[in-house]
Amino acid sequence: MRKNSPERIEAMRQVAKLLTEMRVRRGQNRSDIARKIEVSRARINSWENAKLAPNIKIFDKVAKAYGMTKAEKKMISDLLYTNGLKKIEENQKGQGTLTEAEVFVGFIALPVETRRRILAAINAYEGD
Repeated sequence: MRKNSPERIEAMRQVAKLLTEMRVRRGQNRSDIARKIEVSRARINSWENAKLAPNIKIFDKVAKAYGMTKAEKKMISDLLYTNGLKKIEENQKGQGTLTEAEVFVGFIALPVETRRRILAAINAYEGD
């Protein structure tokens, strides 16, 4: 996925929305997250406003600071660090089955409460 491709920009928007919701849901502010990850508050702001994506080298710290479940971590990782959205385009042309990234994009469009129930069910199933 090219750095500034429409697919990459859309992936970053979806991730930004999810990061913001996770932080707010846990009652944290950007400074709290920044301290946990050891980055600047401006860096957190850039992630939550889809200007930059978290670096893969610190993604485990990011996931822990935001309190991501295994399912959330996998979905975000797939969107940011794989060609997940490119696969969506192929699927829309009838060349395959749903990718995890495609499912994630649809998942983000759901109401927050619905997403919470789905994630709770996944976590209960995985024994998270």
